Amino acid sequence: GFYPIDLMIHGDFAYVLNSETGIGGGLLAFDIRNPKRPRQVGHYIARGERLLCLAPLSEGRILVGGNDLHIVYIPKEKSPK
Repeated sequence: GFYPIDLMIHGDFAYVLNSETGIGGGLLAFDIRNPKRPRQVGHYIARGERLLCLAPLSEGRILVGGNDLHIVYIPKEKSPK
């Protein structure tokens, strides 16, 4: 099961904290530049932890809080060659 806990929209991305049965907390990142077709572009799993809050930081980083603090970022997409 997937249980959304918090949502943050920052720039062109939506970040969703979730609790997945048997895994622990996680963060999903979605590109929302085309709101009719959002697409998942990244994820971060914190096994055994319940993530409760998130906040934007500089340089594309996200602060995620739970039992511990985590600083994560969603890598930039590679340019087509």
